[in-house]
Amino acid sequence: MAAKKIMSVYTPLLYEGQITGVLKYEVSLTDTDARIYKLLSWGLVVCILVAFLVFLVSFHLGNSIVKPLKSIIMLTKRMAEGNYKEKIEQSYPYEAGELVDMLNYMADEITKADHMKNDFISSISHELRTPLTGIKGWAETMRDPEGLTEDEMKFGLKIIDEETERLISLVESLLDFSRYQSDRMSLSLSFVPFDELIEKVTFELLKKAEKKNIHLITETTPVVIEADWDKLKQVVLNVLDNAIKFSPKSSDIVITQTMEDHCVSLVIRDSGVGVKAEHLKYITQSFYKADKKSVGEGLGLAISRKIMTLHGGTLSIESEYGRGTTVTLNLSRKQG
Repeated sequence: MAAKKIMSVYTPLLYEGQITGVLKYEVSLTDTDARIYKLLSWGLVVCILVAFLVFLVSFHLGNSIVKPLKSIIMLTKRMAEGNYKEKIEQSYPYEAGELVDMLNYMADEITKADHMKNDFISSISHELRTPLTGIKGWAETMRDPEGLTEDEMKFGLKIIDEETERLISLVESLLDFSRYQSDRMSLSLSFVPFDELIEKVTFELLKKAEKKNIHLITETTPVVIEADWDKLKQVVLNVLDNAIKFSPKSSDIVITQTMEDHCVSLVIRDSGVGVKAEHLKYITQSFYKADKKSVGEGLGLAISRKIMTLHGGTLSIESEYGRGTTVTLNLSRKQG
């Protein structure tokens, strides 16, 4: 027969400072031990269940992290090999999903940039070939001038001169782009009468506008700003030239220059073909052309935006397809 566990407590009984007896308290520990063992058993079961649940949750969380990471690693390897068309189609929660979305977006942007680069190379090849063909053709013709009239000689020289200017302009654009890409573009600041610069650019493009019967409406206010005359002129020239290029015949282009206390704004508004919404956010990127058939290398607005940034200003474009485009140049004003 197993011995019972008991707990005894003794308390002395005192009378006038003398111990007259001892009070004994005794209780069996059998029920107490049974309760403790029961609690320990339930505690062990609960711990096992908790550990199992923690394992399941950890396993699920581990998979939710490792699985997308494996997909991301595979995608980045393919991207490193130059394959930007493949994407991760499966969606993932939390930061992993955001990272996947960002990688897919980056692949799309790189693909677009690659297409623009190829279009640029094709466009530049065509832009170079056309004037060189004209120059070479007339040079060979004029090498043996017999049978050519004086007017034909003058016409040939005119063609050579015009095509040479076209090549020079193209090369200058490429050099500007090279400086822009390598952050070597710098400003030569001076105090510039902005209204005079606008009027000069408008006058230079007046003949081109008259060929399409386009009316240039200019509203300026005398103001002096600190800027690089040549580069700021390049920006205004590029924006106004685009407005003339894409405006219909017998239309108006409104050129409005205003000023406030610390800001000068130039707004060039046309009623041309406009730009579709899906192209508008890319229109100032290098090599980008909304109309692939249009003449040019797709660098003008990208370089113009860089020049405006160097001046501490902004270039913004608003357009509605079929209704026209508005380009706004904002610059800080510094009186000379």
